[in-house]
This record gives sequence, C-alpha cells and structure tokens, in this order.
Amino acid sequence: MGLVSLLQDGALDYFASLSEEVQSNLKQTVAALEVRFGTAKCVMQAHAELASIRQQPGEATRDFADRVRQAGREAYQGVAAGDPAVEATVVSRFVCGLRDEQLRMEVLTKDPTNLTEAVEVADKFQRQQDALRAMRPPTGGFATMAEC
Repeated sequence: MGLVSLLQDGALDYFASLSEEVQSNLKQTVAALEVRFGTAKCVMQAHAELASIRQQPGEATRDFADRVRQAGREAYQGVAAGDPAVEATVVSRFVCGLRDEQLRMEVLTKDPTNLTEAVEVADKFQRQQDALRAMRPPTGGFATMAEC
C-alpha cells in the first residue's frame, strides 16, 4: 500500500497495530488514522487559532489562559505533556495575547517556564494593581496629608 510509505514515527507504529482487515482497506485505514491523529486540516486550523489567540474584552486572565491551554492541546495533539518547546510556545501565545500592556511586560520580564507560572505572575501583578487603585483618592478630588 502506498500510504504506508508516507507514514512516520507514531503514525507508522499505530498503523502496525491495526488489524490486517483494516490495513488492507484504504478507507478504514484513513478513518482509523484520522480518529487517532485528527486530520491535517484540523491540526493546521488549531495551530492557526493558537497563533492568533487574543484575550477578549472583559475576559478574565485565567479564562484566557484556559483557552490558550486548550488551543495548545489541540495544536499539539500527541505531544507529551510538559514538552519544553510546546510549553514555550503556549506561554508565548499567552503573553502576546494579553490585552493589558503592563501585564504583558510584567509576565514577560519574569520569564515563566510554563503557563501555570505565567498565570501566577499575572494574578500577583493584577492583585498589586488592584491594591494600588484602592489606595488612590477618588477621581476629581485631592487627597490631604491626613488622608494619606
């Protein structure tokens, strides 16, 4: 079968594990491979989605991180969890997709090695920003020394 010569690594191993009946039927073989590995279109689409992912207005940072994590899983199906190259890509897409430039810079300067670390940095920074905002006087008024 000509298809076998195109298979590599895990796909070739998976093909070898299929029954002879499935191996001898091109449609069944293709269907089995698509179930196991997805289609090229789906993988390419998942990579495109990951590459263009952006935090939506009003979307919480953790919710955005969850979307990035899911997009990464879809784009890198079959890659072992924690793969350093995939983690670097997912963290990069998270950082680049953040709406708040100050937050983006803060996470970037901390150089997180995985998405969990990146989210922790983002959460800490956002808590600090919230505390600073709470300490500011109300807009339109001036704080007196007694208020500070």
